[in-house]
Amino acid sequence: MRPQPFHLTRTENPRLAVTPWNVTATLPARRFPLAFFGTRHLQAAVTPYHLLTHTSGIADDADEEAGERYEDLFLERPNYSVIETADYLPQFVGKPPNFAPGEGCRYCNVSYVLLGLMIERATGATYRSYVAEHVFAPAGMKRSEFFRMDVVEPDVAEGVEAIEDEDGGIVGWRRNIYSYPPIGGPDGGAHVTVGDLLRFHRAVTEGRLLGPALTAELLSPKARHSARGAGSHLMGFGFEFETDADDDVRCYWKEGVNVGVSGMLRHYPRKDITLAVLAVGENAAWSPIKAIDEAVANI
Repeated sequence: MRPQPFHLTRTENPRLAVTPWNVTATLPARRFPLAFFGTRHLQAAVTPYHLLTHTSGIADDADEEAGERYEDLFLERPNYSVIETADYLPQFVGKPPNFAPGEGCRYCNVSYVLLGLMIERATGATYRSYVAEHVFAPAGMKRSEFFRMDVVEPDVAEGVEAIEDEDGGIVGWRRNIYSYPPIGGPDGGAHVTVGDLLRFHRAVTEGRLLGPALTAELLSPKARHSARGAGSHLMGFGFEFETDADDDVRCYWKEGVNVGVSGMLRHYPRKDITLAVLAVGENAAWSPIKAIDEAVANI
């Protein structure tokens, strides 16, 4: 049965509890007048459940499932104009939805932007400061932070992509500094290490970030996205899941990719194996991840 939709609100612990809310209530009307940005497309029926499970129908700013590239958003709009969470809104609020809320499942990165706005409204903190205090710190992720790409930081890898000639030979390298905002937000962009990703997963499974009920919800699939072999690819509350023909979870993961970077955190619950891979280059992580996946299947 589908869990009840919820929103985030301040509590004493100060964790976040859940109560009903809709998405249009989160938009900062003073800064971005709703009518100006055509927010009639953000239907009031959309709830955080829809956003978390990619069942909202909201059109993404760059529809990855349709082959659109995120970096193309900044061909006409300077990427340095996107700093705060609300700055992302003009990139998508005027686009018509793909389907009615709950009537489909399609990956949507801007769902996390709207969820980030909910966190900011509920807590009075910025998204980045809230994550630093309530995720990075209790999980022991001491080397993780939202670093600015236009500021030099020690021990921070820079994303690059190969420049190839007509024959596929590498003739140079380009940095990704114009391919997305100069600092990360709710839809991605935090700087982490593989060790900190593993610490994050341990903190989740040990219940150090959420209570028992929400931890169980986080680690269970919710909405079927598509078939995958004899099983299914499903969306959860952040994690994605692969099940077999008997609907048993084979693995769950969260991946990230953009120009210059790629990576994944994946867990195999049957064998209690967790992997974290980070790579420079948007295609660099997938071959080692595939090799590890095949090796795990043979254990």
